[in-house]
Amino acid sequence: MSLFARKNQESSGPAAATEKANTIDEIVSSEVISGQSISRESVSTDLVSEAQTPGLTKGLTQVQAKLSALNETGESGAASVLTPASGSVQKPRTMPIKLLIIDDDVDQRALTAEVLEDHFGQGSVSHAGTGREAMEQPLADFDLIISDYNLPDCTGLELLGRIQQKCKTPVIMVTGENVTEIAAEAIRRGATDYVVKMGEYFFTLPLVVEKNLTVIKLMRENESLRTDLEGALSAVQQTNQQLELSLRRVEEMAATDPLTGLYNRRHFSRVLEQMYDEANRYGNDLACLMIDLDGYKQLNDSLGHQVGDQILVLVGRILKDSMRKADVAARYGGDEFVLLLPQCDSNEAQQLGGRIREAYREQTRLMLNRDNGMSMSIGVASVSSNQPASGDELITRSDAALYVSKEKGRDRITLSGDGKRLAAAS
Repeated sequence: MSLFARKNQESSGPAAATEKANTIDEIVSSEVISGQSISRESVSTDLVSEAQTPGLTKGLTQVQAKLSALNETGESGAASVLTPASGSVQKPRTMPIKLLIIDDDVDQRALTAEVLEDHFGQGSVSHAGTGREAMEQPLADFDLIISDYNLPDCTGLELLGRIQQKCKTPVIMVTGENVTEIAAEAIRRGATDYVVKMGEYFFTLPLVVEKNLTVIKLMRENESLRTDLEGALSAVQQTNQQLELSLRRVEEMAATDPLTGLYNRRHFSRVLEQMYDEANRYGNDLACLMIDLDGYKQLNDSLGHQVGDQILVLVGRILKDSMRKADVAARYGGDEFVLLLPQCDSNEAQQLGGRIREAYREQTRLMLNRDNGMSMSIGVASVSSNQPASGDELITRSDAALYVSKEKGRDRITLSGDGKRLAAAS
């Protein structure tokens, strides 16, 4: 006699019908747990028969409302659906489950398939009798593989390794041997679970499969989230790198003369004080070259601004090629340039200025297709020679030396002395 029938004998009358309507969920759940089959039709028939007595119309209405709610819930998928044939609770699925059973025992394989199809639905189970037959299956298409440990052509562990090389479908190992070492080794090699064929394990196998499918789903969701997170972090890093690059470009644009690629005067002023302070702090020398292009305005007026710009670009390239990494060059004005040479005295700066003059003369000769190239005038000052009180004063001394070069006929280098005299080198 079913649990529902026993409850029917124990109570009767108007109050009992209302109580049955309130406990229908308990009856259904109890029948499922006990493994007995129960259907909505049988519940409805029993309750309606009892409700035919006078005064039970209200109880019948409540029962019918319960049944209607149960049907609607099952169809919407918001709760578990009662399977009349087996008495088990099965959650509705949007996609059918595909399982593969690998077992050489035909009877055992058939019984396992019957139990699982009763739970997951007809056609959800495929099977293979050997490892070779299993490897011929589209393993990646299955949601889960259930493999016996003892197979005629290989062990379950060997087959597990082959499956893992071919796809990522999870594998449950099933065996009649209750050996802890084998179970531990199977888990270590990547099996998702290990089931021992003891007692009525068939009744728990669907639950084991459900549990593993749920765990696998969570693991895949976590992996997907981890992948998405890594992608987001990578995108953030790339964005940060692009922002840093853009920031450096903006800083370079703010500090650089766009035509020559040298520092502009504003940025040079900041670098000047820093380099002057370092020279004084460590007792090192610092030389400064002020350069003016002779006859540049006349050339610019006669040949045009485009040629004039090419001359300025040429000077920037010559200065970059002549500098050390520690040196600093800037476009100081229209056709004026300045160089800072750390750990360099006036004589060494004069030698560098000479090389720059000759390079400028030769390259402008080639550019303008002339017999003679253009010249430049240079003024030189240094911390050791002039003892300036600031970086600005160092610039003033070298600029004064440049003025002397201009006054003495241009195309020459003038060294700033101690403030009392100036030496000019042609």
